[in-house]
Amino acid sequence: MQEASVVCESSESIYDAAQLCSEHFERQLQAADGAVGGNYREIEELWGRFNKRTADAGALPLQGRLSMRD
Repeated sequence: MQEASVVCESSESIYDAAQLCSEHFERQLQAADGAVGGNYREIEELWGRFNKRTADAGALPLQGRLSMRD
């Protein structure tokens, strides 16, 4: 797996930083898809955890969120 670093400046909002991280996960997942000896499942698992934590923290809007009445 190619090493990459993501640098977040203090002037970025938490939303912008979370978006940047999410895009990074997506690129890593695409790169690992079909790669010999790739770690697709591990990246997918970590991205899922990231999405859960950002949703819990309210950093990213929830998509497809159902109301209590649904």
